[in-house]
Amino acid sequence: MTNDLLELAIEAHGGLARWNAFRTLDAEMSITGGIWHVMQKPDIFRHSVVAMDTHAQRVGMRPFTAPDRHSIFTPGRVAVESTDGRGFWCK
Repeated sequence: MTNDLLELAIEAHGGLARWNAFRTLDAEMSITGGIWHVMQKPDIFRHSVVAMDTHAQRVGMRPFTAPDRHSIFTPGRVAVESTDGRGFWCK
């Protein structure tokens, strides 16, 4: 990607000041399909929220496998934690 194209894309979406004003982006989604039925977890990711950091490589999903758990994905770490911060799993 050239700098000109990057500048054009940033300007088309409100400019750099607008981009820098936002720190997170949340998206509500439902992830469904036949594979979840086969795994006997048909609604495991129905009505989930994915939270993304717009300035760092960090994404989270809540709830994640249970109502009181969420996931965190960063370049060097994948974790599942409880809502009170206790870790369940980390790699």
